[in-house]
Amino acid sequence: MVKILLLCGDTNRAKSYASILKNKTKIHLIGLLYGIEKRESHNSIINIDANTKEYLNSIEVEIPELNKDIESIFKDNQWDYSLVKEKNVNDVEIINKIKSVDCDFVVFAGYGGQILTKEHFLQGKKYVHCHPGWLPLERGSTTLYYSLLNNRKLSVTSFFMTEKIDEGNMILRKSYPSPKKQINIDIWADNALRADTLSRSIELFQNNYTGFSRDTKEEDQEYYVIHPLLKHISLLSLKQKNL
Repeated sequence: MVKILLLCGDTNRAKSYASILKNKTKIHLIGLLYGIEKRESHNSIINIDANTKEYLNSIEVEIPELNKDIESIFKDNQWDYSLVKEKNVNDVEIINKIKSVDCDFVVFAGYGGQILTKEHFLQGKKYVHCHPGWLPLERGSTTLYYSLLNNRKLSVTSFFMTEKIDEGNMILRKSYPSPKKQINIDIWADNALRADTLSRSIELFQNNYTGFSRDTKEEDQEYYVIHPLLKHISLLSLKQKNL
């Protein structure tokens, strides 16, 4: 039995992870939900468009449940969890709670832009992150759009986190076919592909897998947050390829 602590905010990534982890049989999932206050359930609906649904189905990637808040997902599955109002993932209260949890891995699904400080890594726990992009080639932000611009497949890399960004031992690098039509990357594809890679990574954990070091000879390219115009061009490129 693999014990996993999901360290997360109420994010689409966290919901995607939880959606796919509920189907895993040999794991024990615990949640530390931070930056969340008790509140009434919201009624906003996030619909998936036909192209994105067709794409995910064609590559046999599960479509996540995004229309429930993360706490409701934990309640529905009767998973143990604790809530912390503090939104700073590096707050001492959050770090102390992580220390108190008996787990094999901490899966990080926090709020965008947050970087874990060294205090997280001083307690001996293994932190796992799923990065959208083929590491070390596609580092940084919004890499899936750059993959499209560079005529590459869409990839996700799971790895063990360290103080250095995107530098830890890799667990799995998984590539998926490029879509043939314009799809919703930000909400659906990014999160669904990350969740699928996490699921496959957990299967490796169950066999005492420790990951592998990156080849220092591999090309290393840093990508920054993509400009809205370039994002639009990357999606238009899909349409042009299939005319």
